[in-house]
Amino acid sequence: MRPSCYEPDDEPLTARQLAAIKADAAEHLPKGKVLSDAKLVPTEKSGGLPS
Repeated sequence: MRPSCYEPDDEPLTARQLAAIKADAAEHLPKGKVLSDAKLVPTEKSGGLPS
């Protein structure tokens, strides 16, 4: 068995900890429609840059 580069975890997360992480993520992570990179960065192909 190879030695680990990381310290072992304390223990699995509890249901309460998982609920807190999910609530925090729901509050702080972006919501809405996913945009393609063509809409974020104009290119000739997307018609966003003059030729």
